[in-house]
Amino acid sequence: MRNDIQPALQTIKSYFEKSEFYIPTYQRPYAWQVPQCEQLIEDINLHMENFDDSSQDNYFFGAVLIAQESGEEHEVTLIDGQQRTTTFMLLLKAILLKIDKEVELQPTLDTDARRLVKRLNGLKEQIVTMLFNVSDDEKDDFVDGLYYPSDDRIKYLNHSISEKYASEMTTILLGKDLVSIKDGVHQIYRRQKDNRYTNFYKKTLDIFTICVTN
Repeated sequence: MRNDIQPALQTIKSYFEKSEFYIPTYQRPYAWQVPQCEQLIEDINLHMENFDDSSQDNYFFGAVLIAQESGEEHEVTLIDGQQRTTTFMLLLKAILLKIDKEVELQPTLDTDARRLVKRLNGLKEQIVTMLFNVSDDEKDDFVDGLYYPSDDRIKYLNHSISEKYASEMTTILLGKDLVSIKDGVHQIYRRQKDNRYTNFYKKTLDIFTICVTN
């Protein structure tokens, strides 16, 4: 093992507290399909169902290799773990969309509903800081519907020369609902039905569908 490689255990929350996830030019494109996405979500659900506070048996997200160089143009370069990181960010976006739908459905005068909304908004605060670089005030305003991040706040930056539709991730992360995302993503000419869309959008739709049905 090279002496400049320093292995360390991190929680998913601390991992996504990084300011940027830069995918360099030589990386392969995002390629996970439905089975891999379903397996990731199934593993997370299974872990949550069987979690024991006393044993603290944590869910293992997987090994991720990053190059972290202070003073470089990109402080965090994603070397290995791109597929999991990208899919998890799509999952976080899908959860945000689901939270917004759930909040809209809650009656404002019901005490239990207000408590649920408070918990959902707390989760929303955590997720927005995992996807975007925002200040505490901006985070609060986001939850209140007074602020929405711009593209320069997105933590995901894909410069892979193999990723033809890298900008799709920006469109998805900035979309306020599935309709606006669908209207904004690229449609591939001469392809039919779902094949018109890129892998980013198809996986977002698949993950959102899985989230809604769980």
